[in-house]
Amino acid sequence: MANFARIENVFPAEMIDSISKYLHNVSWEYGHASNPKIPFPHWSKPLCRDDEWSNGLDISHTLEEPFKSAWEYLKEKHFPNRRLLRCYSNAHTHGIDGYPHVDSYRKDAKTIVIYVNKIWDIDWGGETIVYEKDMTAYVAAPVYNTAVIFKSNRLHKGTAPSRNCPNLRITLMFKVAPENDDLIRDDHQRYLHEIGANEIVTEFNDVLTKNLLTNYDRLYKAKMSKDVCLAGASYLLFGEKLWHKVTKELLVSRIGENAANLADMLYQQFSYDNKLNTAIFLPSPASATEEQKMDLTYMKAAILSSCDTLKYIPQLEQLWNMKNSDSS
Repeated sequence: MANFARIENVFPAEMIDSISKYLHNVSWEYGHASNPKIPFPHWSKPLCRDDEWSNGLDISHTLEEPFKSAWEYLKEKHFPNRRLLRCYSNAHTHGIDGYPHVDSYRKDAKTIVIYVNKIWDIDWGGETIVYEKDMTAYVAAPVYNTAVIFKSNRLHKGTAPSRNCPNLRITLMFKVAPENDDLIRDDHQRYLHEIGANEIVTEFNDVLTKNLLTNYDRLYKAKMSKDVCLAGASYLLFGEKLWHKVTKELLVSRIGENAANLADMLYQQFSYDNKLNTAIFLPSPASATEEQKMDLTYMKAAILSSCDTLKYIPQLEQLWNMKNSDSS
């Protein structure tokens, strides 16, 4: 599939009509922000259980009708050998914009946006915009029963309807990835759920599972080794909230000695500054090898990048940008 794809009449008429009727009568939930760094949310509606930004496991079995049949149809017709990571709907009115964001750092994940407004005038706006660095790469108007597909790691946003639009702008999203895409990540996500990491809020004010898997995805995108990815996705497990479930020995048995040692060293250097709202790291220990020191440096960069504070350490930011440029 090219960088962008468009499918007109993506569903049979009866199916899209059923979806549109459901979403025009649903109880919307206000408060979801497309970009968590910008505190202006919109309306949304999760359509499956465990609908988490960082989810990598197939959750199609949690869908209910008409979305269960819709996904089965999409999978059969257009997305064979793909797993469903998320499914939800968004709604916008005038003044309620989406903001630029990515849906995933996974390079092979795809975002499918489907428009469900039967009537939509072109002067009502509400386009989907996909960016390439600081330029607009693709724009799609919300045409009924049309799907737009692009890579989930592309920066994009949904725009608000214009002032003269009398309706909600409603979109339906499916987020998909190849089956058996990253079995190591899948196994680690299951482990995080087993020990209750999905029920713990971190110093960063987010769910521990999401925090750690985001580190994994950033490091994986930078083509770091399996051990480094797992270490970045495990270091906070040594925190006091999970001390009774996670020991160094248990982590070694789960992710291997090298990854566990890196996770342990990273945690020993870690602290959190509530005033600055960022992680702070001590220098790498003298006992670390040169390879370990470099691995720890990249893990720190990935974490600070998530905090949006990497920019305050120009040398580290440059190193991280070079690493990601080499891996693109």
